Amino acid sequence: MHARGGIERPASAAAVLVGLWIASTASANGRYPAAQQVIEDARDPDHLIVRATYGLLVTRNGGRSWSLICEQAVGYGGNEDPTLGLLGDGTLMAGLFDGLALVSADGCSVRRPRGGVNEMQIVDVTVDPADQARGLVLGSERRQAGGYSHRLWQTTDHAVSFQEFGTAVPSAFELPLVTAFDVAPSDPMRIYASVLSERPALKGMLLRSDDGAVTWTLLPIPDTGPARVPFFTAVAASDPSTIYVRVRDLRRDRLRWDSAPHIIASKGTEDWGWERELVRRPDWREQLIAEVEGSPIGFIQIIDPAREDSRYWGDCPTGLRAIDIWIGEEAFLGRGLGTEMMRLAIDRCFADPAVGAILIDPMASNDRARRFYERLGFRFVENRSFGDDDCAVYRLERGDWQKSL
Repeated sequence: MHARGGIERPASAAAVLVGLWIASTASANGRYPAAQQVIEDARDPDHLIVRATYGLLVTRNGGRSWSLICEQAVGYGGNEDPTLGLLGDGTLMAGLFDGLALVSADGCSVRRPRGGVNEMQIVDVTVDPADQARGLVLGSERRQAGGYSHRLWQTTDHAVSFQEFGTAVPSAFELPLVTAFDVAPSDPMRIYASVLSERPALKGMLLRSDDGAVTWTLLPIPDTGPARVPFFTAVAASDPSTIYVRVRDLRRDRLRWDSAPHIIASKGTEDWGWERELVRRPDWREQLIAEVEGSPIGFIQIIDPAREDSRYWGDCPTGLRAIDIWIGEEAFLGRGLGTEMMRLAIDRCFADPAVGAILIDPMASNDRARRFYERLGFRFVENRSFGDDDCAVYRLERGDWQKSL
């Protein structure tokens, strides 16, 4: 069994909410230095692997000394956080956005397996506690007809080979946010996955298979949904029917942040209607949560103002994006995290070649926010009233962003 932690990775771009690990210039690669997942070698308790925001830390003497496997050596970088599983011979499976990486027991070589397992986004990996040669991999891919499908692979020979097994996640669940999966320690045929199911009405569900993923049963997780996202964490060691699921309540943080004085100064008194908005999934909007060491501390919203349904920005041409951003936890203000959040959001917008500029509208009276955006390259356009709020509209052109790279 491996300890789970860190970012909750979406199964696909269709996810309602995406975990966004924020960064800090304090670390070598520009990310906030944090540990996210710890794996203990079942054969050797002194052998530990820690996934951090700057690579993989390895100790073979119980933590007295550590070595670093850099992200680039494994095949990832930026804000990607691979899921990890340690096989019985010491081979480390790392699930990446573009496939599966296999790190040798000595940490000196990395290879990719052949076949379909290396052609999908890997949602999660796990190792069978009863048979350490057996590793399981859950992948996601976009379907040509639209939507996403999820498939399972396994190795029974310490990652020498992988075979697709069981059946694909059933058609009723082909657009879920799959948050995690695992195999029961006392029953290798019992497999669980936590999902946000399209049916019914985006509720948190548990997929259970009693026959090695040949058939699946859908079980509801009470009081869950887009605003209360379930994450499967473990199966009891001796009872395959006892499982542990944690739930992140996104509404609680949003409502608490809204009443903070520094948030009111940033976004005014507008009621965002979190109970309603966190359930909606319009294709013109993306909402992201910023985290530090697994705790949510901020929020980012990216919209297409030409398609946004409230017409907040009025008549807009295509090719624009608008960003809302704030740090909700006051203790994390003034640490450079807002700058990194904004840079990540800007990069995310301009990753679409059709986007030519980004808009932002801080309160006109918020001089600190205005200086913040000006340092990032935004240029003042005009003062403008949005409802009861007097705002200053700023714009960042793609060309100016490119010059700053």
